[in-house]
Amino acid sequence: MAVPGITDAGYPVQMQTKASEPEPENGAVERLELEQANGATHGGYLVVTVQGPNGPNRMAPFIAIIGKMEHQARIVDMAQYVIENSLVFSLMLEHGADSSISLIKELVTTSRNLNLNVSFSFGGGPDPNGPCPWPVGGAPPGSHPCTEELIASINVAVKGSLPAMLLHEMFEYLANTGGKLLEVKHKRDDRFSFNKECTKVSLRVRCPGVPISELYLNLQRICRVHSAEVAVREWEGMDRPNGKSLVVFGLSDVLCPYDVLDKVLVEAGIDPATVKCGNCKDSGAKAKVAALRGKDAVCMQRAAEKLEFTKGARLVCHSLKEIGFRLAVISSTGCRLILERVKQELGLDYAISRDLEVDKDNTFTGQYAGDHKEEGTAFNKADYLQLMAERDGIDLKNVILVGTFTQGMSDEAVRLSLDTFGPSIHFHAPESKKPCLLSMLYLLGFSGFDVDEMQCQRLKQEINGQALKEVIPEADVMSGASSPKMNPEVPPGSRRYLLRVRCEGNDLQSFAQLMEPLIPFCKAGTCTIERIQQVTLMSENALMGLSLTVNGLDPEAALK
Repeated sequence: MAVPGITDAGYPVQMQTKASEPEPENGAVERLELEQANGATHGGYLVVTVQGPNGPNRMAPFIAIIGKMEHQARIVDMAQYVIENSLVFSLMLEHGADSSISLIKELVTTSRNLNLNVSFSFGGGPDPNGPCPWPVGGAPPGSHPCTEELIASINVAVKGSLPAMLLHEMFEYLANTGGKLLEVKHKRDDRFSFNKECTKVSLRVRCPGVPISELYLNLQRICRVHSAEVAVREWEGMDRPNGKSLVVFGLSDVLCPYDVLDKVLVEAGIDPATVKCGNCKDSGAKAKVAALRGKDAVCMQRAAEKLEFTKGARLVCHSLKEIGFRLAVISSTGCRLILERVKQELGLDYAISRDLEVDKDNTFTGQYAGDHKEEGTAFNKADYLQLMAERDGIDLKNVILVGTFTQGMSDEAVRLSLDTFGPSIHFHAPESKKPCLLSMLYLLGFSGFDVDEMQCQRLKQEINGQALKEVIPEADVMSGASSPKMNPEVPPGSRRYLLRVRCEGNDLQSFAQLMEPLIPFCKAGTCTIERIQQVTLMSENALMGLSLTVNGLDPEAALK
């Protein structure tokens, strides 16, 4: 492991932990020559790791060398990450018995000419009888398919910087499940300092024998402690759901930043605080409906005319619709008239709700209309979700729930819902001082650049002589992808460091231990995790990079 402030990235002078560094270039060649002189052969796998300043045409010369016939080598797998203009990439090669020395010598010469550092490790080929380290469809020819183990895509969003404690606890939990970390993505446009909305980190994890529901519920408990939200889904080769998906929103405290039924009560001259709702969400709604008994039904129309949307709702719905997503709103409150208004305003495909019963005098009876009037005839949202998905030919795993759909369910029902449908994205407007639905786009897997482009497109479409229904300050829209900072300025009195970790056995517990020493410094405000990236080869060789901003009297204390 190196703890450098790489010169090419504008960081402080390099510091190295000698005992944990990869084998030096010349040492690898000398060892090969000695073993070959003793009759040893080295047909097998070779992992080449290159690091240095990022730039054009960095990997191509190495690939050209490997492709030469005399080296009898082929690339089996490759991975790379870039942090603050510092590049690290790794190539896993299968080579012939007598070709490794000449191959390594040529790779070393090329790396020196390009001012890059190169290191090598031998062996580490995939175990044909062991667990599959790559997802279905990503395995090389002749390898066994991975059919039993779940590859989970985990997106975590948090306001502000990324807490070291959050990463530590997540890595530790995933390690205890027997999981393997395949990839960590934390792009520069997914930082709060860039997009002003949230910091998002994406993990791809192999989880043997762990259902989605268990992963989500346990990770949600961890994230809640750090005021973060999480979305978990089965990874299918894309960072976000495909366009053939159905996104289903809640109404109250989701698309609208308030309880819609409360607004109807207010229009009817009733203070919602005076209605005894009980502890159950469903019983609370029934109590409010009962309180409307004898009130003129026109109050529902007045509430619909004063409809307000949560910040970002128009942009989210418009953008997802443009991509091809089907959209729906579902509510059990009984405000069907308001739902139809929401459907029309936001361009949704479905609006599903029970309704309130009205008598011949156009006054509320205090009950739900139709089949949902009696006890025991529950408004089953899961049935409607399945019907909508079947109608549009959408797999249930691509039905995305946004809101608080599992609230009030039994533990068994919650797990069944999470394992049946796609990712559940928790959103409850009262939990945030400034609720904004844009955060759900990050949890779905969209990047800061994606969201910025959505905002720009929305602004262009609305600015053609039409009044903006949702004001997005032009300065905020244009300050993102149009002028990103490749290397953000280091605050006065601070230093920027890059930790580069190379691990031949992909061990999540080791990654958790790596975070542990940073926790007290992050809590004290003297250390900030700016970026984290991790990639894994199918040989289980893993590379991780951490960009840190450190301040205080002893800025190197966190690194020792």
